[in-house]
Amino acid sequence: MGKTDVPMKMASVSSIINQRAAEQPEKTFLIQPETDQAISFAGLKRNVDDISRHLDGMGIDLGSKVAFMLDNGI
Repeated sequence: MGKTDVPMKMASVSSIINQRAAEQPEKTFLIQPETDQAISFAGLKRNVDDISRHLDGMGIDLGSKVAFMLDNGI
């Protein structure tokens, strides 16, 4: 490793979202510049949890391959 390299601990996207939502729930995660609409880490976690429950209700299990096609924006 070079002098500026910093070792990184591997983490899943889910664990990062959960950690940020727990540590800084009201901190802004994303701003949509065209509308000034913003979403916090807590809001992101709620959205992810809602989608997860919906997929689970459809019988889609952990490890299943899923594709999303969405409009740009929040």
